[in-house]
Amino acid sequence: MQEPKARKDMDPRYLWDLSSIIESAAEFERQFKEAQAQAEEQTKAYLQDIEKQCEQIRSDARVNLTKAADIIVAKVVSVSG
Repeated sequence: MQEPKARKDMDPRYLWDLSSIIESAAEFERQFKEAQAQAEEQTKAYLQDIEKQCEQIRSDARVNLTKAADIIVAKVVSVSG
């Protein structure tokens, strides 16, 4: 792994001045942690929503399988009876 370069050795195209956006490194860290926590909360909510949708699909599938089995049994009974 490469060691990080000193700022003076970096390509100037990538030396953005972010001071107009972020006041300090501490402020950046605070905002980053806040954004990270928000992203984690949203991810958790999305995963919970997906789990609810999956449970609904499983429930619907069970109902449909039961209906299909009832139809098959009724056909078998009507043919053999």
